[in-house]
Amino acid sequence: MRKFKTFDTTREYYEELSFKEFEKILDKMGFSSKDLKYLSSEQLRNKLEELDNLLKNKELNEKHSTSYFENEDYILEDKRSAKNRVGFYISIETNLIAKKKEVFELLKSIERDDKIDSVSKLVKNIENKDLQTQLTKELKELQQQAGKFAQEEKAIDKEFNKINLIKEELELSRSRLDIFDKKSQIWLKILAKESIASILGGVILFIMTVSLLVSMFIGIKTTSIIENAFLLILGYFFGQAVSKNKNE
Repeated sequence: MRKFKTFDTTREYYEELSFKEFEKILDKMGFSSKDLKYLSSEQLRNKLEELDNLLKNKELNEKHSTSYFENEDYILEDKRSAKNRVGFYISIETNLIAKKKEVFELLKSIERDDKIDSVSKLVKNIENKDLQTQLTKELKELQQQAGKFAQEEKAIDKEFNKINLIKEELELSRSRLDIFDKKSQIWLKILAKESIASILGGVILFIMTVSLLVSMFIGIKTTSIIENAFLLILGYFFGQAVSKNKNE
């Protein structure tokens, strides 16, 4: 089992490993970086649409995801760095978002270059008024396109941040469940050693002891039934303790 200093370095290590493996899967699905750079703007648009569909595909994301847990998959030297997190979750979604960014950057570059070429050609014939009008139109389209790209970039970043938040929530949820499980195990061990009657009897004995002490201080007389019940329960626990010592 591999040992790491902090929680963050552990997650970074496994994320890098997983990213490489998931990248191979995407390459086989037609999203290789080598192939993408030769695609036209229309083909890249289609790739963006495909990636959107893949991100919505729950079966794919569940199939290509994994979880790593402390003391099961790795050992952590600095326990405090985990901040109550017992592990982390890694999914192909991260690769899909990264690939979407890559495709988007390629598309942006191609369409920007196309517009620049178009404007450059018009500039050469600027004497014509009709061309001046067309040039103005092209520039406006270029500005609109830049604004559209900026919006799409924000949307992609939002998706990426959303995935990171989901991962954090899963890690914290797992931590809470683990803590709850540990507490449950403690109570189960106690219940396994002691009978329910003993536990309830102990609670009743405690309440009666407090009640008798309070009544003594404030001068309220207690009935003989309560006093006898107190002695009876006390005697029961004394007998239980003696029998346990004999058995041991």
